[in-house]
Amino acid sequence: MTILDDAAEFARSASFRNIPEEVFAIGKRALIDFLGLALRGSREAVSRIVQSYVGSMATTPESKVFGTNLSVSRNLAALANGVSGHSLDFDDVSWTTLGHPTVTIAPSVFATGEVVKASGKEILSAYAVGVEVAHKIAALVMPQTSSNGWHTTSVFGPLGAAAASAQLMALEKDPFTFALGIATSTAGGLRANFGTMTKPYHAGMAAFNGTTSAILAGMGLTAARNAIEATDGFGQVFSGGRLEKNTVDFGNPWDIVKPGLVFKKYPCCSGAHPAIDCLLEILHKTPFTPDQLESISVGVSQLGPLELVCHDPGTVTEARFSMEYALAVAVRYGKVGLEQFESSCINDPQVKELIPKIQMELDPEFSPLGLIGTAPAKLHIVLKDGRTLDGRCDLAKGNPEKPLTDGELSSKFLECVSDIITPQNSKRILKDLFAFEKIDDINSILKMI
Repeated sequence: MTILDDAAEFARSASFRNIPEEVFAIGKRALIDFLGLALRGSREAVSRIVQSYVGSMATTPESKVFGTNLSVSRNLAALANGVSGHSLDFDDVSWTTLGHPTVTIAPSVFATGEVVKASGKEILSAYAVGVEVAHKIAALVMPQTSSNGWHTTSVFGPLGAAAASAQLMALEKDPFTFALGIATSTAGGLRANFGTMTKPYHAGMAAFNGTTSAILAGMGLTAARNAIEATDGFGQVFSGGRLEKNTVDFGNPWDIVKPGLVFKKYPCCSGAHPAIDCLLEILHKTPFTPDQLESISVGVSQLGPLELVCHDPGTVTEARFSMEYALAVAVRYGKVGLEQFESSCINDPQVKELIPKIQMELDPEFSPLGLIGTAPAKLHIVLKDGRTLDGRCDLAKGNPEKPLTDGELSSKFLECVSDIITPQNSKRILKDLFAFEKIDDINSILKMI
């Protein structure tokens, strides 16, 4: 038995009857979060470009493109909805992968689920399986994959999307294994594209590739069963050497439970979130104005300089990957929300004046921790009157240890869809989503969005 054989066997045996309830509770929250973000993100420029592309393709209308009237083939719908879901960089994060799981798997789940008229229980099961397969395989090659410059979202995402699609399609054992094998050959995505439109495209690309892998396997396309552990296989390529282990314990524990998922409080790279939390807490205790600020020094771990690469952003996309911008708008507006990532704020003269006063550097305490996803931060603030303010945050709000409440997650969803769905319908959809397991056919939800 190979790793992919084991993954297929695990996925085919998993169902709502034997997956732990805690897995589904987290899965519901992830799918609610994704739907809100995909709808809001469907209006972003990068989403419009991809929507125009998928709309121009002559395909069988199978699945809905969120936020539009388009219906296209399931893999192209997964592409478009994955891009929309990641366009705000407000979607959930995994510390196992240092990437974004739901935005690659949920688009495939909804697109394929729409075709097969999946129930809520089937949607939740497929999503859970997709995350587990992707993350347990990721654990074999992390953190080397990230260290070598790969965008992990689009490296591991195709495996999760393929597993989720294959389960919903009820593929037999061999085609299921081949779907995963095909997906390994579609893995990729470079961190060099962070701060550009291509970064959210990576998420859609992964969802498309995984969905397509399952379709092709179902039609008879084969792949290497040992594509993970083989010489020149996935493991060797993405770890930079031979795998230290060639077995995976799927479902023990479920990765979605431990270490869990992080639901974002701010619409920007998670590497800035602890610093934002820290600064907002300082501002609450000791308010100061932009005119009073002399400087802010931010001490970070190794992940900060790798991901927060835009030090003087000129676009909204760049601003999402700028520590300096995130802290500048926190000082200027006292908050960091969706409205702070609009052109009016990017061009705000006070924000532009604040950015050069903020410096990010490796902290000697945090640097030895390596590529730690939690991104701890220390702040040293100097005011013009000579006062200094210091703080640190080791874990941002939204982590499993400091979770967003259901009320906070609901508010985030309702804010995201406020200009797209009527208040009455959005509250009804939200109520139905929190009772996901009672949905008989996912189309009853999708037709309202």
